[in-house]
Order: sequence, then C-alpha cells, then structure tokens
Amino acid sequence: MKNKLSGSTAAKFTAFVLAAAIFTALFGFGLCYIWAASDSGYRQSGSFDDSDLAHAAATRILGDAYWGSFSSAAEERRELEELDRRLSGTNLHYQLKSKFHESTIIHGWEPGDVPIFTSELNGKSWIVYRSAELTKHDDLYYTYRFCAVAAEAVRYWPVCLALLLCELALLAFLAYAAARKNGCEEFVTGWQERIPFDLFVVLYGGLAVGIVALAVLCFDNLHFYPFAPDGVGVLFAACFLIAPLLLAGWMTLCARIKTHTLWKSCLCRKLLLLTWKAVRWVYGLCAKVWRFLLRLVKAVPLLWRTLAVTGVYFLVLLIAAAEYEAELIMLLCALGFLAVLYFALMLLRLRKGISAISRGEQEVGIDTQYMLPAFRESAAELGSIRNGITLAVEAQLRSERMKTELITNVSHDIKTPLTSLVSYVDLLQREEDEEKRREYLDVLQRQSLRLKKLTEDLVELSKSGSGAMSCTLSRRSVRELLQQAVGEYGEKLELAGLTCILSLPEEELFCLADGNLTWRVLDNLLGNACKYAQSGTRLYVSVSAEAEYVSIEVKNISREALNMDPTELMERFKRGDASRSTEGSGLGLSIADNLARLQGGSLQLTIDGDLFKVCYRLRRSK
Repeated sequence: MKNKLSGSTAAKFTAFVLAAAIFTALFGFGLCYIWAASDSGYRQSGSFDDSDLAHAAATRILGDAYWGSFSSAAEERRELEELDRRLSGTNLHYQLKSKFHESTIIHGWEPGDVPIFTSELNGKSWIVYRSAELTKHDDLYYTYRFCAVAAEAVRYWPVCLALLLCELALLAFLAYAAARKNGCEEFVTGWQERIPFDLFVVLYGGLAVGIVALAVLCFDNLHFYPFAPDGVGVLFAACFLIAPLLLAGWMTLCARIKTHTLWKSCLCRKLLLLTWKAVRWVYGLCAKVWRFLLRLVKAVPLLWRTLAVTGVYFLVLLIAAAEYEAELIMLLCALGFLAVLYFALMLLRLRKGISAISRGEQEVGIDTQYMLPAFRESAAELGSIRNGITLAVEAQLRSERMKTELITNVSHDIKTPLTSLVSYVDLLQREEDEEKRREYLDVLQRQSLRLKKLTEDLVELSKSGSGAMSCTLSRRSVRELLQQAVGEYGEKLELAGLTCILSLPEEELFCLADGNLTWRVLDNLLGNACKYAQSGTRLYVSVSAEAEYVSIEVKNISREALNMDPTELMERFKRGDASRSTEGSGLGLSIADNLARLQGGSLQLTIDGDLFKVCYRLRRSK
C-alpha cells in the first residue's frame, strides 16, 4: 500500500498542490511574524499609531500629495489649499503651528483626529493626524488592516506550527515518492531528470527571479501598495508561482540522489571532463614535442653540443662587452664559473664511481641527482657495467661449484658399480658353489647395466646440451603420445601403487615434436613418478591448449619431503631422494629439459609442499 501510494501520480500531484498552498500560507504567516519582530514602535507601545508601518504609510501619502517650501505668504496659502484638496480623499489631516509660538495654529486640523507624528520644516511645526474611524480606503487604511490581521495571526502560532509540520510531512512524502512508479521495483527517472542539474537550477532559478522582478515592477511602475488588495494579490501570486518551482527542484534533487545521477547529469562535470581531456591532450602534445627535442639534442654528439653552448656563451659575452655593460659581463662570468664548477662536481662523482668499481665495491652506486642527461646516462652505463661484473662473477662461481659437484657425483656414481664389479669378480673366481656363482653373476649383470645406463645418460646429456643430437620435428597427436606412454607404464605404475588419471580434451590436439625425444621425456617423467611418488596415491596426467603451445602436466605426491627449490632438481646429479637409496643418476630431469628445448618447448617444475608438478610444453600444430 505504501509503495502504491508513493508511486501514484494522483497522490504526488495532490501532495504537490497542497505543499504549494501551505507554502503560500506560511509565507503570509512569515510576513506577520517579521512585522511583529521588526516593528520597534509597535513592540514598545502596542499601538498602531506609534508603529513604523503607520509612519511609513503616512509619509507615503504626504509624499504623494505634496511636501514643499513656501517662499511667500500668498504662495503658502495656495500650496496649503492644494495640499488640503489632495488630502481630502485620505484619512490624513495635519496641523501647522509656528515653531516659536506653538500655541498659534496657522492651518489645518479637525477635532477628533489622532496624532501620528510631528515634524519641523521651514520654521513651522507639522503635526500629522489620522481620522479616528479610518473611513477612506487609502494606504493608511490598508496598513491598519494588515497590522490588525498580523497582530491577530501572531496569537495563532499553533496553527502556523501545524502548517509547518504538514509542510515538512509533505516534503518528506515527495522526497520518498520521487523517482518511484507503480509496478517498478527500481527507481525510474522522469523528464526533469533528463535536464542537466545545473541547467535545471539556472532555468528554474531564472524563472523564480523573473517572477520576483515582475512583482517589483508592479510595485514600482504601477504604484501598487504592498498592503492594498492589489499589492497583496501580487505578493501571494508571486509566492504561489515560486512554490512549484522550489518543490520541483526538491523532487528532482531527491530523485537524482536516489539514482546516483546528481553529479553525473551536470553540464559542469561534462565541461570539466572535456577540459581535463583537452589539458591531457595538450600536455601529451607538449610531452611529445619535448621528447622529440630531447632526442634531437641527444642525436647530436656531446662534443658538438658542448661547442655550441660554449659558442653561444662567448657570443653573448662579446655582445655584452661591445655594449659596455659591466654588470652583465660580471653576471655572465659568474654563470660561466658556476657551470664549470658544476661540470667538475659531476665528473668527480663519475670518477668516484669508477674508482669504487675498480676496487670491486659492487654495492657502491653513483648519485645521479641534479645531473645533466649526458652525465646521467654515463652513470647508468657504469651501473650496468657493475651489475654485469656482479652477474659474471656469480655465474662463474656457480659454474665452478657445479663442476665440483659434477666431479664428486660422477665419481661416486661410477665408483659404486665399479667397486661391486671388482669385488664380485674376485668372489666369483674363488667360489666353487654353483648357486652362489649364479647369484654373483646376477649382481655383476645388474651393476654392469647400471654402469652402462650412467654412461649412456652422460653421453645423452652431453649431446642434448651441445645440440649435437638430431631432432626431426613432425606433426604428432598428443592423445596418441600420452595414451601410448601411459599404456606402456601401466604395469610399472601398478607395481608402484599409483593410479594414473589421464585427462584429455575433447578436441584433437597436435604438436610439433620428435617422437623419440618426446618419448624419452615422458619416459623420464613417468619413471620418476614410479621411483619417488607416494604409494597408494594418484598420478595425474592432463593436457591443456594454449595460444601457441600444448601443455602436458604431470602431478604426483612425493614420498620424500621436497625441501628444495625446483631449479635445484633441474641441475645435474640432483635427486629428490637425498639419501640416494634408490636407483638413478640424477641426470633425467636435466636431460629432459635439454630435449624439450631442442624441440622448441620447455620444461617447468613446481613444488607445493609434497605436490610435485611438471609442465611439459610443446609447440602447437594445426
């Protein structure tokens, strides 16, 4: 019911008209209260005759009738007769007395009149009276009626308070009903909201000002009196016409606030945005011109730039010397000295930086604050040299460390099977029991195969790393490659206690790959899973398509804690089994990485806790 009432057009119109009418009534009450609060004469005596409005009305009537000076007795008589004739249609009378003999009445006054005020002019005392009954309808009569009505209205302040509360309630209803419509849950804007808010304020404010100006013209040109019926009609008509404008502004303000379009609908905002875009465009243009000039200046060699600046300086110095301007010459010399001092300080900074680099102080930088672009570029190049030296030293140290580890690991992995071979050959020569001789032969065969596998891995690593291995790329089906690899490893995965989950996309994907090299990579990845994955877990193999590549992901849970960086596992002779209790040379991932690169792809490792993930990427083919 509440929503229907607020969305009803009839309810809105009724509330709008009532609010305008109550606003006009409150305007009338406001005039009464303003008179009661501001009329000092009435507040002191409580009499209409002492009020400021009564004095103002009498002065207006006398001013319209005549108020002059007398140059002779005959002229005085004629002007007083003219004044009597003009005042005959009003409620005012006057008495003219001598200023020096107040008991001497020169002219005027009727018995029963009530004095209003006294004034002195041209040596005479003017006492202004009004008729006791106020029978004639002049400005004084209408002023008296207004004061009587206003004095009575002030006593009815509860009525004014009730009207004010009703007006506030109607304003609240109009604010709630703004932008609401029957059958719509969301706010709906009207035709007023299509007008930009600042333009709306200007238009409606202009209309209100025009109405006020028209009322003022009526009082000035048509001589309407504010308390006469015509003047009161103009006042209340202007108020009743201004009230809808104010209420319309109130409703559209509430509607725009509800729909969050108050600022968005302003022309000022659009002008500000256009101005901001123009400023940005001008700034961008200036920046481009400035960058072009800088590139133009930088394109000129430093020597020629220095010669040009020096030439201009000496030319200005010669012109100043020819004009015998001693002060200018001294200023130019001082500027030249400061420029030379500045260049010397900048060169000193560069020299300190070069000295620090020559001593091997890699952390010491060059302060480029307040440097010219040429010096700043030189400082940046020196910083690049320092960083390059640091990277080269780190790379050399890492290479030396890897060589040391390589020799150590190769020695260990080769020494173990060789030791076993020598020991079991010796035992085989002395043993006569045929059963034990067969056991020794099995051990010899196993260790010789291990030594052969290590040797083959070393040769394959050398070939793949140097690029000497042949690689023939062809269009291969990713589905077939994975299904074949997982199928051949089915028994090994079952023995390792792993369940393989193969996820293939619905569309057929093709890659550019060498079949033998790709099988070698997949063989390494699945073999590592069988060796190092936790038994009783799942092995996930999935395929996803990218813009230019096909990505093959292999994920499993590691049996051992992988507390190392993924890049370490890509190094040679690095194994996830730190105790080296399982078979393997630690070269598999390094070989797989080289083989992936030979085919134009990549191999990336990711470790998240015990989750080990390998992303094998190959170039995609249509």
